[in-house]
Amino acid sequence: MSSQRGLRRHLRCDDVGAAASFPRCRRVRREGLHEPGERFEDEEHARFGKAGFDGIVAQIAEIERSLDIFELGRFTP
Repeated sequence: MSSQRGLRRHLRCDDVGAAASFPRCRRVRREGLHEPGERFEDEEHARFGKAGFDGIVAQIAEIERSLDIFELGRFTP
């Protein structure tokens, strides 16, 4: 039970921290994170193709299905 109380306390602290830092996030966004984000996206597509990271994740999922290891719940308690 004490771990639940600790978790609740932690979540409350996170909520306060998020509320306090949100205005800073808006200011940073206005100051130009759009351009670096576009550069990262361009790099993602250059390395992983048109589908990007999501395409790689889909390929891995397909490989896992073909090997019949896709449902990890079968292998873990």
